[in-house]
Amino acid sequence: EFRRVLFRSILAVISGVCGYFVSARALRPIEALTRAAASIDVGHLDQRLDVGDTSDELQRLAATFNGMLDRLQAGVSEIANFTSEASHELRTPVSLIRTTAELALRRARSVQEYEAALTDVLAHSTRLSALVSVLLTMARADAGVEDAPFEAVDLGTLVTNVVARQWPEDGRVSTRVTAAPVLGRPAQLERLIAILVDNATKYSPAPAPIVVSTSADATEVSVIVEDHGI
Repeated sequence: EFRRVLFRSILAVISGVCGYFVSARALRPIEALTRAAASIDVGHLDQRLDVGDTSDELQRLAATFNGMLDRLQAGVSEIANFTSEASHELRTPVSLIRTTAELALRRARSVQEYEAALTDVLAHSTRLSALVSVLLTMARADAGVEDAPFEAVDLGTLVTNVVARQWPEDGRVSTRVTAAPVLGRPAQLERLIAILVDNATKYSPAPAPIVVSTSADATEVSVIVEDHGI
């Protein structure tokens, strides 16, 4: 009886030792993946896990994790590019507003000169407001916040209002509109038109004309910005 118990005990010990080494060897790839995953952060999203060629669950897990990193890296890159471009777009009107105000206050000026300075400040502020509205719209879209419902809109009226409000003193910009009814969101359509015309005024050499027109037929409506830019 004692020998039988001793033999079983020895077998249990041997089985335990073998099980330990087998499990340690089996868990080694998982530990390697864990260490590799722990070393990846926002500053090192270009790193990837070693997929290997084991044709098992670990290979699929590593490949899935690498795919997630690809998507995450692309998203972070898009955010970085957007932030850089938005910062540049916002910096320009802010700098122009500050420069215009500083020059106006540097010495006493006539009423006409102050009016001209305030007109410039108003124009730059209007552009800045439009840019902020675009950023807010994009942020709401990314957050999944529902926007206003569609409503009946006349693009001809929208074009006329946008040009009159944002480029009242720019003799280059003119309109040639007809009634062009659509279903849409007026605020977003106004921002879209403003962006197109703003680009035209930036890149069209003075005094080349810029014409914003609308047209409509039985199947479609159009907004056309004709300029002489690049």
